[in-house]
Amino acid sequence: MSSKESDDRARSVDHRWMQTFTGRQFHPFIPDPETVCIEDIAHSLSFTCRYRGHCRDFYSVADHSVRVCDVSQQSVHAATALHRYALLHDAAEAYLFDAVAPSKASISIYRHCQLLTSTVSFKEMEHVVMAAIYKGLGLDFSQVFDEMREIVKQYDLILLATEKRDLMALEPAPWIDLPKPLKELIVPRGMAVAEFAFMQRAKDLGIIEQIPWKGKML
Repeated sequence: MSSKESDDRARSVDHRWMQTFTGRQFHPFIPDPETVCIEDIAHSLSFTCRYRGHCRDFYSVADHSVRVCDVSQQSVHAATALHRYALLHDAAEAYLFDAVAPSKASISIYRHCQLLTSTVSFKEMEHVVMAAIYKGLGLDFSQVFDEMREIVKQYDLILLATEKRDLMALEPAPWIDLPKPLKELIVPRGMAVAEFAFMQRAKDLGIIEQIPWKGKML
């Protein structure tokens, strides 16, 4: 029995699935790349607030991802694969619950795979879902190497510093060491605008050919 056949069999008896925005059946513990949809990712992330909602205004993960992608495209690095990863670096949050950074390292998840139950870390689960997302979008996850992750992490920290300045209350204690924030002030996009901006970047980067709805980015 192939790995795909084993996973298909496991999914057939695993009732821990979610219905996505577009009506697909997604198994987060045994993700099937064929059920990945960029519209689901864009919509879910545009409805998901950063910092578990502990910011002064609603600021979505989709908005954050677009801004990380923009920083990547303005950098000295010209690789399209890097810009794609910058846009998609939080895409797994569309299918998994998000956890604030201090909690992620200590979270374990029971994962039912190939009719066996095992415990994996949250990071490992994110990796499995991200691999499925990349495959489902026709991208090569093997191109996401450690150096690329580290570069995008630095872009992510620049946004973190900017979000801290523009969207958060005064700090009760020092945060981690952060780089200089962006010069421009963050004005959060609304849900629909962030969703469309995410889809527009996906189109610009060749992840999708066309945006499946009409409209314009405001």
